[in-house]
This record gives sequence, C-alpha cells and structure tokens, in this order.
Amino acid sequence: QGNLWIGTESKGLNRFNPDTGIFTLFLPEPTDPYSLTSNYVVRIYEDDQKILWFATYGGGINKFDPLSNRFEHYFHDDNNPSSISDNRINAFFEDDTGMIWVGTDTGGLNRFDPTEKTFTRYPYVDGDLPMQTDPERLSTDTVTSIAQDNDGNLWLGTWNGGLDKFNIADETFTYYLADETNPEALQTNTIFSLFHDQEEEALWVGTVSYGLSKLDLATETFTHYLADENNPNSLSDNAISSIYKDDDGILWLTTRNGLTRFDPVNETFKKYLPDEQDRTKLSHNYAWRIEEDQQGDLWISTRGGGLNKFDRATETFTRYQRGDGLPSNTVYGVHEDENGYLWLSTANGLSKFDPASETFINYDVKDGLQANEFG
Repeated sequence: QGNLWIGTESKGLNRFNPDTGIFTLFLPEPTDPYSLTSNYVVRIYEDDQKILWFATYGGGINKFDPLSNRFEHYFHDDNNPSSISDNRINAFFEDDTGMIWVGTDTGGLNRFDPTEKTFTRYPYVDGDLPMQTDPERLSTDTVTSIAQDNDGNLWLGTWNGGLDKFNIADETFTYYLADETNPEALQTNTIFSLFHDQEEEALWVGTVSYGLSKLDLATETFTHYLADENNPNSLSDNAISSIYKDDDGILWLTTRNGLTRFDPVNETFKKYLPDEQDRTKLSHNYAWRIEEDQQGDLWISTRGGGLNKFDRATETFTRYQRGDGLPSNTVYGVHEDENGYLWLSTANGLSKFDPASETFINYDVKDGLQANEFG
C-alpha cells in the first residue's frame, strides 16, 4: 500500500505514510494481548496474502493483517505536539467547517483536522478557579461536553471549571463560573452535557448535581430546574447525562433516574422509569445517551440495561440486550449513520445495529479496536 514499515532496536515499530508524512508508532501494551510483543523488531516480511510478519528479539513472531485492522487510531505521543493531548476522551463535536473538536479527561481541548490528520491543543489554566482567569486558556483540563451557537462560538462543559465560551476566530475563552449568591448565575462548576437550542438562542446545561439549567445567550442569565422528591412532576434526577430537543420542541433528558420529558413552554416534566415486571418500560434506571433516528424513534442507551427504543406515540419501550446479540448491557454511546445503522460503544467493544433486521455486528480488539471498554 506504499507505506514504509521500520523496525527499531528499542522503540518498537513505525509505519510511515510518505503521502502524508505521518508516522504511526506501535509499542507493546502489557494489558493488550493483541499489541506488539517486543520493542526490538529485527525483520519485516509481507507474504502473498498481504499479511505482514514481524520478527522480534525476545518477543517471537508477530502477525499483522491490514485488512482485519478496520479502525484507525490516534494516540497521544509525548514526542509529537501534533498528536492528541490525552488518550482519555469525553466528547466530540464537528463544527460548521468540518473540524472535529475533542474534549479530553486531563488534556483539555483539541481540534482535529481530518484532512491533515493533525491535532491542535489548547492550553488550560493550571490552578484553582476562580483565582486564576486567562482569556487565552481553557478554565480546566477536563472537557465533558461541546456545543456550538449561532455565532460560531464553541461552548464547553467542564468538570470543576464551569462553562467556557470559546471564540474560534480570536481563540479566546470566557468563563462562566458558579456563584451561589446569584440565582441567575451558574450554580455548579461540574457539567455533564450541553445542547444548543437554535430557535430559542439558548444553551441547555445538564449538570452533575444541580439539575438542568437554561442559559439565555442574549442576557447571559441562567434559569434552573431541579429534582424534587416531593413533587412527582419535577425533574427525575439532578444529574443530566444528555439532552436532546425534538421537532415538537420537547426536551428529552437522560438521568441516573430514568428518562425525563420536559416541555419548556409549559415547564412541565414527565418521568419514564424502569419496571422489572413490565418489558414495555425502560430497562434500567441509569439512562446515559439519546439519539433520534430517521424514522422518528428515540434510542436510549443505559448503563446496565442495554439499548432501548422509545415509541413516543404509544409511550412504550423495546429492549435490546445481550440475549439479542448486543455484546454488553452497558451501552455508553449511540449514533445513527447516514445509512440508518446505529453504532453503539459498549463495555465489550463496538456494535453496529440494523434496526430493520434487529441484528448486531460486533467488533472488538481482534478487529483492530484500541480496547473493548469505552467510557
């Protein structure tokens, strides 16, 4: 395929693409039985079936089938400033120019150029907020969620750093930090999820401990909605893991206590909770992510109950779990592609689900995944 494979004496295996000028490094990973077995690669051979064989010093022979390695990986490299800043990823967002913004767990914000396949890192404040503020730096190193407003600004939910607005044009940050003395300000600095409401020109903020907040982007004031165990018509839980708005203007919220329907006009909530005796109910209380497909069905992933399809007309759920072909009942992410397939990241690999035939195709490390566990 025109790549150069270079074996080294102590730094593993390198693959060089002359067209892009990019090196990809392969090293032994003690926890990965499908990684290279030695840093010392002494011979390389490609057979008639295009299988690559690597002879190592002390690690035996390694066999690599490029056709079975269906996934391209991007790892942090201490020696490459154009690599991603951290290997633990929390959030993705594609902006209106096609750039991919990546929120990491300890490496702040990255911008990925799909054409050049390079990352640009954005620095973060190294210290406690709000004592330090710097318009050229992200408020903290942990980015949990990303959204974009009508003016092209990125909004970044963070862990312990509040909410950041990033002006892409001049690359400056504005911080919105918690202020418990001001009811129109943010009330917590730990944020789970974001959703930009184009019609309302508002930002919906799902927090870890203070429910749902609405930021009016014109007045820069917050309105808050909290769970109340004494009010059955309130928010079901104060931890909001994802937010979605449908064509009818209804907000759907996944929480640690089921799925919640919120009508912003009437400010009314309706809860959908699991019931072990009724399979038409939500399969697990810990709902995690939500996606609407081309048919108008809502898909809810759960952390322990598999995947759920929600029919809004009948208000019933259909469950898909391990017995149906799903590799794990812990499903972290759900995303529909242009062909109508659902891609599911789970605790046991990646799964492609065909809603029409209700069948799964599962992928794990043997297919080239970096690991079977997603987060």
